[in-house]
Amino acid sequence: MKSKVALCIPTYERYEVIKEFLTKCSSYYFKEGIDVYYYDSSESDDTERLINEWPEKEHLYYLRFPAKLGGDEKTCLIYQCYGLKKDYDFVWLSNDSLQIQPDSLHILMTNLLPEYDMVNITPQKQDYDHNGLRVFTNPEDYLWTCLYNVGRYGNAIVNKKTMLDGIDWDKYKYLFYDYNVQAFGNEIFYFIRLSELEKMRALFIPFFGSELRDSMLKKASNWRNDMFRICCESWVNAVNCLPDSFHNKREIALKFISTMYLHDFRDFRKYREEGIFDYKTYKKYEVYWNQVTTTPKWIIRLISLMPRKRASLVTKILVSYRKARFNRFLNSRPRIIIYGTSAGGFRYGKYLDEHNIPYDGFCCSKRADDENTYCGHPVYEFDELAEDLNNIGFVIAMQDENYERIKPQLVRLRCKFFRDGLFEGDFAYDMGYRSASWYIGKIR
Repeated sequence: MKSKVALCIPTYERYEVIKEFLTKCSSYYFKEGIDVYYYDSSESDDTERLINEWPEKEHLYYLRFPAKLGGDEKTCLIYQCYGLKKDYDFVWLSNDSLQIQPDSLHILMTNLLPEYDMVNITPQKQDYDHNGLRVFTNPEDYLWTCLYNVGRYGNAIVNKKTMLDGIDWDKYKYLFYDYNVQAFGNEIFYFIRLSELEKMRALFIPFFGSELRDSMLKKASNWRNDMFRICCESWVNAVNCLPDSFHNKREIALKFISTMYLHDFRDFRKYREEGIFDYKTYKKYEVYWNQVTTTPKWIIRLISLMPRKRASLVTKILVSYRKARFNRFLNSRPRIIIYGTSAGGFRYGKYLDEHNIPYDGFCCSKRADDENTYCGHPVYEFDELAEDLNNIGFVIAMQDENYERIKPQLVRLRCKFFRDGLFEGDFAYDMGYRSASWYIGKIR
């Protein structure tokens, strides 16, 4: 028998993102028996009206809160099982943009077994320590190896009976309400609770390709402009809240932030270009730099003093070079097809549309029954294009795993194709998409 799952989603003014999830995904989530709860603190009534008018009511619930109530506070209420209408086996805290594809969702549901205190899911490309499918029985090992993703809303599903039921919430509320540990309360809560269990078991599941994806309507974290306080003060303070049984707190703090956000001078230069890092920020968090990054302090200081225009000069030169290379590719074939219909395909399609550059559509290896169009353009199966390959230039818009799978065929058939993750990052950034460190894509 499947476990009963409550998918609990804190949200604020994300009507379009929620509408997309309900339209594209809710039916197969509901089919798996998942109940979806929205914890909404929006100032407008758009989200409430959308959910209340949605035709499928059996598995969909809405809770309204004051606008001043933040995501951390809503998370605390969720883990106290506030507003839940039934008794569940697992509580799944998620952001409002996560979309899991049907096959992977089914695999996840079959693995939500009562023997696990937590189940942690992540895209395979974010399995940075190469765990593969693995069961953890030691909290410190689990934290060290799954550090990069377990705290992200949507990646952790907790066993209600072993992790949430019957605990004294006065002991944990500070993790969610204390401004000094903002944004990391849920992650630290997991490991405190796991360390208190007589014998923990946590399952780590990496999913292939783009089976776990974020809505392309969400571009950046709500705390992007406050990231240095959160990366320095909040994260270091949060790690220090861990029990003394976690012996490598300093290494934990450094490993996470130096990999995800502050890997080297290129990150600091990008933040300087963006205007969220300057000398005032450098001085304010000077005592934290050696705890969150391996970048020498003198380099951080130098970048903080650099004029924003000079900081962006090198970037502009590189962007111009990559853009010219892409334009030469576009002119090399009469037909342009974007190979990929997930996040990368969406971004390339939007880029070409915004620049009035014509393209014939999208391509995939195997088209789903309802995947005849994407972003207003036709979707072809690769085999349907076999007779015209000499006239087609393929823009590759897919993750590493998928690209490595199709590359031999493209080479064997002598197809003309373009793939440049740096160029995709260039124009995605201009569109407003703000990811973690440039280095993340290099880890694997």
